[in-house]
Amino acid sequence: MKKRIGIIFVCLAGLILSGCQHSQIINDSNQSANNEHYKFFPIRPLGDVIWNYDGLTNIEKLKHLPNESMMISTTTYDGAVALTAPFVTTSVKGKDYTVTIDYGKFRTEPIAIDNGSPIQLNIGVGLRMTARFKSLQNEINLSGLYGIGIAAQEGKIKGSLSIETIGLSGNGITPFIPIPSDLSIASIQSAVQAIAAMKAKLYTDEVDITPQIFSIDTILDKVNAERFLGLYADVNDI
Repeated sequence: MKKRIGIIFVCLAGLILSGCQHSQIINDSNQSANNEHYKFFPIRPLGDVIWNYDGLTNIEKLKHLPNESMMISTTTYDGAVALTAPFVTTSVKGKDYTVTIDYGKFRTEPIAIDNGSPIQLNIGVGLRMTARFKSLQNEINLSGLYGIGIAAQEGKIKGSLSIETIGLSGNGITPFIPIPSDLSIASIQSAVQAIAAMKAKLYTDEVDITPQIFSIDTILDKVNAERFLGLYADVNDI
């Protein structure tokens, strides 16, 4: 385990020193002048290679995941520039948005590197709801699913809704996963019901649990954070 954590330190240090080579990412989240508070970024799930869960029952695995939370991230796009803004509550006409809502049962792995910049891995299982849409008007309420559903019903936004599982599979999960659909109040209600049904199966033998790294809390911008996780995955053969 120490060797693996050491590899993570090296990857992250090299990443920060190398600078950003991709699209600029701007975080618009009331950050302090010294940029030292954490930001939540959902990422493509990666296997947990820090802990070995072999031989553990589902109940034993879940005992190692003591935290439980709903997390939301809103991203908008302006050409090649992605603006990740956790506290955005209203839209701008013509812009594309991605709203990601994660339900997670997880543990955290804080990592400190040589220059003091922290990154916190959120590792566990959960469910992710993703709404992708274009705003057709200004000042649309983006603060929650209800506002987004109302806007879709009124024709103010147009897009799609999808659900994916994070580290959860098996007969207790698969039947409840809805297919991606147009964004609407009905599809949001169906998604919420599906999430509730899957959560109810979490502690049963019908579910296979494989903890994943599914999000990060970091002072890094999103491009550097995702590049770090890419390096992490490559080094650990994920």
